[in-house]
Amino acid sequence: MNMPTLPTDNLYKFMALSGTLILLLSLYLPSEYLIKLSDKNDAINSKIFTINAEIKYNMHRLSLIESIFKNSDNPKNTKNKLYIHYSQSEIKVTLPLQ
Repeated sequence: MNMPTLPTDNLYKFMALSGTLILLLSLYLPSEYLIKLSDKNDAINSKIFTINAEIKYNMHRLSLIESIFKNSDNPKNTKNKLYIHYSQSEIKVTLPLQ
């Protein structure tokens, strides 16, 4: 397959064809670059949305845990109490030997 070559015998033909080529490339390349940047922007925005949702979920969990600990100090309030059970073997391990 033979590639067409630019005419070099006449400077005006060469400049006209080179200018046409530059014009076509200047129309095509920025739009292609814009599409790639738009795709990257969409991916980053979806990651930001996901991270914000995770932060909101974790903040909610943290507030629930904090309320459980605050309510565990109040002996009258039995709602949302945190009960911790230790077995005898766990207690024996944590107690110092006398």
